[in-house]
Amino acid sequence: MLQIPGCDFSYGEQRIMSLVRLFLGNYSLYLLDEPTAGVNPIYFNVIKELIQQMICNGKTVLMIEHNMHFVREVARECAFMDSGKIRFQGSVEEILENKEV
Repeated sequence: MLQIPGCDFSYGEQRIMSLVRLFLGNYSLYLLDEPTAGVNPIYFNVIKELIQQMICNGKTVLMIEHNMHFVREVARECAFMDSGKIRFQGSVEEILENKEV
């Protein structure tokens, strides 16, 4: 069996591997801190599909993400925080189209 050290993979590939390892656990809640940060956009669809698969399997995914395009494609609900407090909460479209946000 061919073994490749993890450090030989690109940053995006390493992020995907860490998500796959996380999703191999049978948890009901997953906390993701900017899963697309620093990742080449070519990997966004893979990450999106992994997250959507978990949601389809009845898992809850709580994600902090600054990439609003990614949020629009993945999230069902959204909250906007300011100074550590939730200021607005609702559908992704409601929040992202709120002029105060």
